[in-house]
Amino acid sequence: DANAPVAGAVFGIYDNAAAEGKAIEEITTNAQGIATSTALKPGTYYVRELSVPNGYIADTETVTPVTIAIGNEGKQVVTVNRVNERQDYQIRITKTNLSGEKLAGAVFAIYDNAQASGTPIETGLTTGANGVVLSAKSYEPGKTYYVKEIEAPFGYKADETIIRPVTMEIGKIGEVAFQNAMKEYPIKIYKTDSANDEPLAGVTFQLYQKNGLNEYVLVSEAVYETAADGTVATLAVVPGTYYLKEVAGQGGYEVLEDYIPVRVTAEEGEAKGYIAANVTNDRTPYPIEIVKVDDINAAVKDVVFGVYASEADAQAETNELAQVTTGTDGKARTEALPAGVTYYVKELSVPAGYVKNLTIFPVTVGINQANQVAVQGVRNDRVKYPVEVAKVDENNAPVAGVVFGIYDNAA
Repeated sequence: DANAPVAGAVFGIYDNAAAEGKAIEEITTNAQGIATSTALKPGTYYVRELSVPNGYIADTETVTPVTIAIGNEGKQVVTVNRVNERQDYQIRITKTNLSGEKLAGAVFAIYDNAQASGTPIETGLTTGANGVVLSAKSYEPGKTYYVKEIEAPFGYKADETIIRPVTMEIGKIGEVAFQNAMKEYPIKIYKTDSANDEPLAGVTFQLYQKNGLNEYVLVSEAVYETAADGTVATLAVVPGTYYLKEVAGQGGYEVLEDYIPVRVTAEEGEAKGYIAANVTNDRTPYPIEIVKVDDINAAVKDVVFGVYASEADAQAETNELAQVTTGTDGKARTEALPAGVTYYVKELSVPAGYVKNLTIFPVTVGINQANQVAVQGVRNDRVKYPVEVAKVDENNAPVAGVVFGIYDNAA
């Protein structure tokens, strides 16, 4: 083919027209593509090609008769010319990720031009589980073909700008390899109040991964702060396990101390365009402090109060959430209670000498409560008693009609 000499082709010389049985002689072509027999006696011989070197198509069917005339032995040179077509070979395409792992599902096409334009010679070549696909067609040695990726495997980036040339060689399958980087997806944080799912703005996060020592290491120095809708997106990352760490929370909410694992998958990333991470914060609880004074603003101790979730419970004095008693300073404080809730405070008992206050006091423990405590003042009037003056003479006889004045000062 193309008049290039073929070395290593083997021919048999036979003495029968079928060129069968044992050959009289086998000869092999040299680098110039020539094979020369020993001198043969006059007669008719038959030449058959037995084998060719790798990369060529053998013609084992053609039998060529050769006659050496009497009187010409040792003088006559008879030439037999044979042409071998080159063997065409397939192109093998290998697909891996950046770590060298084989990738299934990549689709390729083969073109006859460096721009990979126009109608491809072959398309729809899809890699299997071993990351390899073999062309259905065979390609001519000595020519260059061009392979282009048409579709990347699921979760990987396709690079349609990469066109790889494959120059076919005699006796060899064409080889070409492609690599794909994984697609990257941002993590979208949804930050909400655990009590009512309302969005929380102003909460900051950083993104971590674990290293080989199982230590948390920052993916980047970036700090992500939630917006008014409670969301913020991180930088895009390849599939894997990541960890969110809350840096600072919104006032009135507990900052999360734990690392929050987030699994990034191509399935979710392709379906949504991002990875959802729902993170809730509990409200910081605060106590209720009751300040008890009398009608002259003196502290009153030993007053007992009940705390209830509803006014109806307070009226019925049922489902009590807490019960507290004032100390010598007239103050009583509950344990911390969930914030953003209105409670109802009722006086249950007072020490002797004071009038029980029958008012039910609504007390709201606010989110990010001022001074870290909700304060409710309650006043008790002292019980009033009459002053009785007994007026007698020197004989202890009662004296009527004497007028007395009562004052609030010693003078």
